[in-house]
Amino acid sequence: MRWIKTFEVHGSESITPAQALSMINKLHSSGWEGKRFEDPEWVLSHQRFDLEEVELGDPRFKWAYGQHPPVSAEYSKREGDLPPIFIASNGFIIDGTHRCGAASKRGDSTIMAYVGR
Repeated sequence: MRWIKTFEVHGSESITPAQALSMINKLHSSGWEGKRFEDPEWVLSHQRFDLEEVELGDPRFKWAYGQHPPVSAEYSKREGDLPPIFIASNGFIIDGTHRCGAASKRGDSTIMAYVGR
């Protein structure tokens, strides 16, 4: 099974909070949640999000690997790169804990992330 193509990732780009929210909503609508992201103010409170490749376990961030292990396990079986996660300026993961769990389960050492500024 492949990821539903929801957006393109291009090099080291910055995106607006509105673009980030749109991407998160596309992921949520096509994912196991099947609905829009429930806390848009958290995303919209940032000035921008910068795309970075981050080490899993980087001490700048508060890592979480999903509250539903079967979801992370299913995601880990999908082919191709995982969609980027979204990290708030305070280091908490806004969206992507199951993708973090999947990356960890696959043995990946890094994951792409949009980091809030």
